[in-house]
Amino acid sequence: MQNVSSASFKATCQPTRPSPRSGSKPVVLRLGEDIQFNHNYYNDVFAQRFDVVANKDRGRPPYIKALENKKQDEFRPHFQTGGEMGHFASAGPGTPTRSQQVARTYDPDEYLVMHLLLSTISWNPRGHVLGIIGLSHVSKKLAYKALTALGMEIHYHEVVRSAPEVEEELQATLHLTLHALMGASDCVTFRTPNIPTLVNAEAFATINTRVRLENTAQGQAINQEALIAALSSVKLSAAALDVHYHESRVSRTLAVI
Repeated sequence: MQNVSSASFKATCQPTRPSPRSGSKPVVLRLGEDIQFNHNYYNDVFAQRFDVVANKDRGRPPYIKALENKKQDEFRPHFQTGGEMGHFASAGPGTPTRSQQVARTYDPDEYLVMHLLLSTISWNPRGHVLGIIGLSHVSKKLAYKALTALGMEIHYHEVVRSAPEVEEELQATLHLTLHALMGASDCVTFRTPNIPTLVNAEAFATINTRVRLENTAQGQAINQEALIAALSSVKLSAAALDVHYHESRVSRTLAVI
C-alpha cells in the first residue's frame, strides 16, 4: 500500500471546492420527483452544502440536454430520497443480505417492498458514536474518515492510551473498559490483534438497543453463541463479519438470521 503523508491525507478528506459557476457552492442536478424522506437532513445539511437544481422532466432527452447545457458543475447521485430514481438504485447503510435474498426471488412486488423498507431501517451515521476496539494505525485512518466525512463521534478502548495530539485530531474519547465503550456506542468495530475472547453475553448486556457491530479483526474475539443471542434479540440490529469463530466454517445459525 502506498504511504500517504498526513498533510496529503487530510487534503483528500476536505470538502469539494466551491463551484466557479455558482460562486459559493457546487451544483447538484436532482432528477425525478421531490424528495419523500429525510426532509430535515435534506433541508438543513444537504441543501446548505450544494445548490440543488431540480430537473423534473422525465425521460432521457431532458436529462441529456441538462448535461449538455452544464446545468450542474458536479453530478452526484443522491439516492434514498424518493422519486423515480429510487426504484432503480439505493445507497447507504441497510441490509444487503435481505436485499440479495429478495432480488433472487425475481418478484418485482417483493423488490419494491424491500426498497421501501430500506428507507425505514437505514440511518444517517452523522452524530452517532463509533466505538473502536483497538486504535491501531489503520483504525486511526478509519476514525479520521468517520469523523470528517460522516460526522460521527469517535470513542475507543485500548490498552495503551493514544497520544494527546492523536486524541485531539480525532476528537476521540477514551473508555477505560470494554463494557463502558460498548455501552456508549451506536456502532462497534473490532480492530484487535489475536487475543482471547473479549465479548461475551455479559458484554452484550451493556449495549444499547439496535447497536450495529463489525468485526474484521479476529473471529474468536466474539463469543459466537452470545453473538447469536444478541442478534436474535433487539439488542443487536446487525453484524458485519469478515471473520468467523471457526474459520473457515460459518455458523449455519448466523447464516440464516
